[in-house]
Amino acid sequence: MAKIINAIIPVLKANYHRMTSPYGMRTNPFDKNDPVKKMHWGIDLTGKSGAVDDITAFEDGVVIYARDTVEGKNKDYPAGNYVVLKHTNGYTTRYLHLAYGTVKVKKGDSVRRGQVIGRMGTTGSSTGNHLHFDVLLNNARIDPVPYLLGLSRIVNDPLVGDVDFDGDVDAVDYMYVKRLLLGNIKLTDEQKSLADINGDGKVTPADYLLLKRIVLGTYKVK
Repeated sequence: MAKIINAIIPVLKANYHRMTSPYGMRTNPFDKNDPVKKMHWGIDLTGKSGAVDDITAFEDGVVIYARDTVEGKNKDYPAGNYVVLKHTNGYTTRYLHLAYGTVKVKKGDSVRRGQVIGRMGTTGSSTGNHLHFDVLLNNARIDPVPYLLGLSRIVNDPLVGDVDFDGDVDAVDYMYVKRLLLGNIKLTDEQKSLADINGDGKVTPADYLLLKRIVLGTYKVK
């Protein structure tokens, strides 16, 4: 069953992230009768109702690997076409199975967060159009979902949602937002920017509800 991730920092341009396969042990996607489960070291994403979307860089970084030569499904090149970005603090992100002819960057290029680097495809070992997204810390692959949700960050900037600047996004933060909306407290401009969860330039009840769902882990499921 696919989950919809309310991403604070998107990797799909339309910012609709439908996770079809999470990080963790899973059944062989190519053989459902295979009794042996294997580790899935990233997450698989599609757009709304499986739609294809442009892929955007998760954070500022430098391209350390890129390939755009695989024309379709090919088990000899399991990752298909891809981009790998090196970031600060020992982090790397990987974007796999990109469509042939869509990779827009090359090794050595500097990219900015939100920059389009390619388009979702089904190249390599793939069962259909999707993005396989990896986050690595010091070359160890970790669950990308907390990073998409803004609960963990690659850079040292304040966490989106960390209204009280304590380094965590928790219930205290969404209560700050609630009290602001009720007129019980005032927040600084920086605090308001961190409380603007959906990035529309203002703090509204929608930000409070989204922040509360993120903290409680209740992003909606389809």
